[in-house]
Amino acid sequence: MNEGTELWDAVAVCIDAYLSAAGPSEALPSIEDFLPSASKEIRSLALIELAKLEMEQLAGRNMEFGVDAYLARYPELRECTGGAPLDLIIDEIRLRKLSGNCDERAFLDRFPYHRESLKRYFSFSDTTPSATASSLWNRTQIQAGQSIDDYDLVRLLGSGAFAQVFLARQNTMQRLVALKVSADRGDEAKTLAQLDHPHIVRVYDVRRQPQLHLRLLSMQYAPGGTLHDVILHAKTIPWKMLNGHVIVEVVDQHLLSAGLPPLEESPRRLKLSKSTWVEAVCDIGIQLASALEYAHREQVLHRDVKPANVLLTSEASCKLADFNISFSGELIGANPSSYFGGSLIYMSPEQLEATRLDSSLKPSDLDERSDVFSLGFVIWELLTVARPWVRDQAELEWQKMVEQVSIRRKTEEPTLNPQVIMTPALERVIGILKRALRADRDERISSAGELGSQLRLCMSPQAWRLFHPESSGLSGFALKSPILLAALVVFIPNGLAGAFNFFYNYAWITEKAPESKWDFIGISLLVNFISFSLGGWIFWSILSPIAKEVKNRFGKRNRENSPLLREAFALGHRTATNGVFLWLAAGLLFPILLAMRVPEFDLTNAIHFFLSLAVCGAIAGAYPFLGMSLVVVEVWFGQLIGLKLHDDGFRPRADQLIRRCDRYLLAASGVPLAGLVLLLGQNELARIYLLLLVLASGMGLFLAFRVHSRLRRMVGTLSEVVEHHRS
Repeated sequence: MNEGTELWDAVAVCIDAYLSAAGPSEALPSIEDFLPSASKEIRSLALIELAKLEMEQLAGRNMEFGVDAYLARYPELRECTGGAPLDLIIDEIRLRKLSGNCDERAFLDRFPYHRESLKRYFSFSDTTPSATASSLWNRTQIQAGQSIDDYDLVRLLGSGAFAQVFLARQNTMQRLVALKVSADRGDEAKTLAQLDHPHIVRVYDVRRQPQLHLRLLSMQYAPGGTLHDVILHAKTIPWKMLNGHVIVEVVDQHLLSAGLPPLEESPRRLKLSKSTWVEAVCDIGIQLASALEYAHREQVLHRDVKPANVLLTSEASCKLADFNISFSGELIGANPSSYFGGSLIYMSPEQLEATRLDSSLKPSDLDERSDVFSLGFVIWELLTVARPWVRDQAELEWQKMVEQVSIRRKTEEPTLNPQVIMTPALERVIGILKRALRADRDERISSAGELGSQLRLCMSPQAWRLFHPESSGLSGFALKSPILLAALVVFIPNGLAGAFNFFYNYAWITEKAPESKWDFIGISLLVNFISFSLGGWIFWSILSPIAKEVKNRFGKRNRENSPLLREAFALGHRTATNGVFLWLAAGLLFPILLAMRVPEFDLTNAIHFFLSLAVCGAIAGAYPFLGMSLVVVEVWFGQLIGLKLHDDGFRPRADQLIRRCDRYLLAASGVPLAGLVLLLGQNELARIYLLLLVLASGMGLFLAFRVHSRLRRMVGTLSEVVEHHRS
């Protein structure tokens, strides 16, 4: 079940030995000579795979072959599987389809106990390739030290069931490349050629060797090893001692083994070396999520995400490789069934389900959430240095193996390595990965972009709090009762300004025209009623849609951005301009009405009244703006943005918000200065009110500076998360 484990290594040795002995001669060696004398488990599995391989050799020589002959020669095949192994039957069907001599009815009659599974297999496209060991190409024909086409093979970098990867020197370009040598089939080169991303391995060239039936895929060489190498090295270190430097060590070891000097002056390597293990793993996860998100956007599914397919550069950056079984919707004639496969242990439950011939799920039903599961599995394994399901064991038959692994994915929760020491940061990451590993794909993190964004949040506790506010306290109140909170933020400054304006001007009018004080009170009530009623109605019309949206989205995993996101950022400014306009309008209306009722009311008095109301307008603009903007940025924005945390318009809106913050802070600064100016020539009672204004606005200015500073800091934090797609 684990690539490179003893079980599959032993089987691979048997296959390699048989391929080496088979050769081009008519006479084939007996598979009995290559069966291991190890445990019954290994022998039985090797027997099945060698039988598939021999059938392919016989078919290639136009000789008779079939499952029945193996059942007669090796009764143990029935004993270990309860009948003829299904995958052995399928391989015979595949070979007979290729020869044009396949009778579906005959197979259903020969193997009635597999009738339903075989019916489903026959419904698949004829182009479906075998994913069994019998599809292996003869790896012994290409070895390091040879030259092929334009390439000198320096050394073997890796070997799998379908290909070998060599470090090679391209003579015409005089450069080192990773040369993938495989059977001449599949569309990996076309798939990779579509993709241009910093964390996807770049394809240089593809060439064919018709006489050898081989394909040569020349790719960017990443000399730092793979994530599989990192995991193997990390297992030798106590978990609490792990940090980002461990990854740099693995990269340097591979650089030295390749005869390349480690990079000394590298900002990324220095940053990684100083990172905690959680930060380093999150950084890798973000890179891979970005690569997958880009591939999915280009309609390419990877479908084989595993540590061995993640290459490391000399800078310790990741490169996603091996799209050999990926599916691209852009390739003419491509279909998901044609590319189906993958490494069993990293498959999503639905991908496992689609491999079973008794399932109604088809490979074409898979989507990007399958890659998200595999990536979550890889990140978990790297983070905890153990797999989330540690009880996975090998079975002798593929279908039984798939069934058991699939059941565990659906019925068992991921288990944490007991060596892991839980921290707040690790707890956040584990929570995200558990969502990525949900068996029900409708409950799973829906996209690689979302997974990458959530991992980025984990690296910033401050940003995490912005997007995961507590349901209690002021944040909870702002989310559960957004209209009430907004009303308090807006009407408290306006109410205080109105109270000051009334008492200050009442003291002034009682000195200048005491007989007109009742006219003043009546006009004040009228103007304030009109202004506050109209202002409340305008404020409600502006706020209501946004507040309802916030309340409706609270506690839900909203995948898409709210259409009101732009309006939310402008809410503070619209609220403030509404208040300022009404106060200035009242500053014009009030003197006009007083002049109509008070004969002594001249232009000087009118200017005095207008200035006092203008000061109140500054209060009604500055403080509601700062308060509403803080609520929007710190609490509501996290609810209004989708789970991908991506907003193309964030930067211009954020810049505009900061510019407005500066202006409104300047307006708040002018209030105490204006109060000092108005002190000149006032009576004693008016001076008392003005002194109170100066003291209150001074304290308010201190608060405004704190809010202004916090807003700048919060916007910067949001920018780090929301704008990561630009990097």
